[in-house]
Amino acid sequence: MRLVVLLALFVLCSIMGHAVHAQGSCPAGQMPYSGNDMSSCGPIPPGYQGYEAPAQPAPLWMHQWGAIATHDDDGSFGASTGMPNENSAMEAALDNCHSKHGSACKIQITYHDQCVSMVISDKRYNTGSAPTSEEAVQSGMDTCRNSGDPHCRVYYTACSMPKRIR
Repeated sequence: MRLVVLLALFVLCSIMGHAVHAQGSCPAGQMPYSGNDMSSCGPIPPGYQGYEAPAQPAPLWMHQWGAIATHDDDGSFGASTGMPNENSAMEAALDNCHSKHGSACKIQITYHDQCVSMVISDKRYNTGSAPTSEEAVQSGMDTCRNSGDPHCRVYYTACSMPKRIR
């Protein structure tokens, strides 16, 4: 009889052992934290028991374009910034210049993901681009002064910096 009870107890424990499963209460990439009568989930620290967090996707950037158009005869000027491509930037700058003069404007410079400046003097103008507005202005001023004209001044500056889209 004693053998039958032990055998029945063994069979019952074997069956119950398969029916019980531990369940984690935290989502993937997190582990349980507890203290002071409460528990919560938090991120698993990098290196914890060999855990490595999944790599984050690289940022994705959208280029931004700008352009400057001028009409040499009367000094008409048109500009565009923040355009999605070079053709759009040129078209917008030409349209802006044409609205002031009517026709015969031409593109002086296109640029993307940086800044531009137009420096003028009593005799001429020049355009240039650089990573920052300050650098673009400095480059234009240097070019103007090196041409021998002491009356250089900044006429226009703008930036078309890339936009982060992810």
